[in-house]
Parts: sequence; structure tokens; C-alpha cells
Amino acid sequence: GRWLRRKATMIETLAKITVGVDSGALLRSIDTMLTHHPSGDLMARVGANPRDRITGYALIHHEGSRPHVIRARNAKYLRFPNRKTGQGWVFAKEVFHPGTAPNPFLTRFLREVF
Repeated sequence: GRWLRRKATMIETLAKITVGVDSGALLRSIDTMLTHHPSGDLMARVGANPRDRITGYALIHHEGSRPHVIRARNAKYLRFPNRKTGQGWVFAKEVFHPGTAPNPFLTRFLREVF
């Protein structure tokens, strides 16, 4: 078990180094869990904690996304910081997201570590 824990911890550390950091929520959600497979074998799971609400975001970050429109659903407007001036807020009913390039932060180092 020590060998597997050491290897899984290396993957976790490398994932945390290479994951994109905006709010830091995805970074904080990455953890390692050792469990027993139903066959009795010991297995390690490294990834976004499924109890966190960030898991869906982790998949999009890992696999990338196509360009898409984001619309306000639970409020009249979307609100986000004004990046042009660095001050105040921008309000919009919808915005066009250009998509994201994939960042395989969880699988990138598997061959090197194992």
C-alpha cells in the first residue's frame, strides 16, 4: 500500500501544479483516496472530490469545451468582475464563452509516475 500511496500522491501533486487556477476551488478539490476494489485489490483514486460541487467543472477543465453561450438562469443578470478596468462589476443577460482548451491535469503524468 505504501508504494501505491506514494505514486498516487505524486500524481496528486503534479495535478495540483498543472491545474489552472482561477478561484482555486478546483485546486482545493483535488485529493487522493485509497480504497479496496470489490475484487480485493487496493486501488487509488486521484481527482476532484465527488462530494464537492466542483466535479462537473473538473471534467470540463480536463476535457475542454466548445464555444457556447452562458445565460442567466437563477437571476436576471450574470455578474462578474470587470477585467478591463480591474474595478467594479459587469452585468449581462448572456455572454459568449469562447470555449476552453483541454488541460489533462489528471492523466498527463501517469506514464512518468507509473
